[in-house]
Amino acid sequence: MLTKTPEIVADGDGWLVKGSTDLHALQQTLGLENLVDEDNDYATVAGLVIAVNGQIPHAGEMVELPSIQITVTEANNYRVDQVRVVKLTSPHDEEE
Repeated sequence: MLTKTPEIVADGDGWLVKGSTDLHALQQTLGLENLVDEDNDYATVAGLVIAVNGQIPHAGEMVELPSIQITVTEANNYRVDQVRVVKLTSPHDEEE
């Protein structure tokens, strides 16, 4: 049974995700691995985006990780409110 949380909403080939969404929840919903790194000092999608970007990104900016692409859809000077996440499909997992 597929349950949807209001923080993560299917949107075509991706998902609209609130910035406050816990990374564990996103990882589980999307069936990803290695999204959560216990060594990092952030626990939310917004924290991940800001950490990878180096600053609070503007709406329209994109962050690419090994398994997903995150596009900021709503943000202001203080926080990331919403992003759109798309899973990246690699032809093979054996790329080096």
